[in-house]
Amino acid sequence: MTSSDRIPLAAAAVLGLTAVGALLALVDPTLAGRTAPHAALNGTVADAVSILQNNLRVLAVPFLLAALRFPASRLGRHSGDAIVAGLIAASTIPVGIALGRWQERLVPYLPQLPLEWAALTVATGAWLTARRGNAQARELAILGATVGVLLIGAASLETWCTPQRITDTRAATPSGRSSEAPWHLWVSVVAFVTEFAPATTGSLQGRLLPSPHQVRFRSVVWPALTALHQPPTPTRRGQMLTINGNGNITRAPELRNTASGKAVTTVSVACQQRKADDGPAYVDLILWEAQAEAAVKYLVKGQAVAFSGRPDIRSYKRNNGDPGATLEVHGVDLEYGHKPQDRHADVDADQESVQAAA
Repeated sequence: MTSSDRIPLAAAAVLGLTAVGALLALVDPTLAGRTAPHAALNGTVADAVSILQNNLRVLAVPFLLAALRFPASRLGRHSGDAIVAGLIAASTIPVGIALGRWQERLVPYLPQLPLEWAALTVATGAWLTARRGNAQARELAILGATVGVLLIGAASLETWCTPQRITDTRAATPSGRSSEAPWHLWVSVVAFVTEFAPATTGSLQGRLLPSPHQVRFRSVVWPALTALHQPPTPTRRGQMLTINGNGNITRAPELRNTASGKAVTTVSVACQQRKADDGPAYVDLILWEAQAEAAVKYLVKGQAVAFSGRPDIRSYKRNNGDPGATLEVHGVDLEYGHKPQDRHADVDADQESVQAAA
């Protein structure tokens, strides 16, 4: 039986397990966490190389099993079956869960998924062919090259055809104007659950793997769901100062545009201080582009959020001419928390402000 006869079986396994994940999310949406999909890549060559490297490392496993002569013994075949089955399940079920939970909101982050699933199918087909003992080295080499081409295409689509994350130092003023400043970009580095190499530190979250990104073989879903199941960890940017916090939104964010057409919004957050008598501290989170659009669409007044980013003190003059200052946070990692139960529930940050000033 040739590899082409095994491809439909492999495709059925990939699609079937993805569907299982989607059904699980429909039964229990909390399996996917609360963090909405948002951009986490910067559209750089380094992003594409990192994605390609990680995907190649995982999908090389079926070919490595064949090279190590696992099909030569009954124990080897059964062990190889278990490894490949685990690889498929770890790669597809979490994606299905995310699809079932977020549905059309995840679509902008998925253009490369068909190519990734095709690569996973071909790699699985290569193992099924090899375990029969009739695979030729030339046939496996062709299948390996096919996987490589598919993953190059997938990495390109994921890097340059999905919403991109922009970390900008431009400070938005109350009038909606912004001062232009150089951008600070960093590379998102993540990994996956089928980890056959020692754990390393991912710069996106600044923590040791395993992390929430390890739920599948380096695909679109987990950049979109950064900080899944936990508050964001500050990004390491050299010696740059970062700030962590959590609180409630004081008012629904509004989308503005700079003179150059960039979308920006300010998310104002009231943070409880250690001493209750001091009243809340107020922080303005400056969000740009896709992150700003998502915040305007999904965040509401009173909603809980957790954040980290680079602090900046902005000075201004009050209406009466007195000097004032506000704390802004740029390059924000933002996690959406629970929303108020209704219009009158949870924290009304505006009322807190009035009480604190009284």
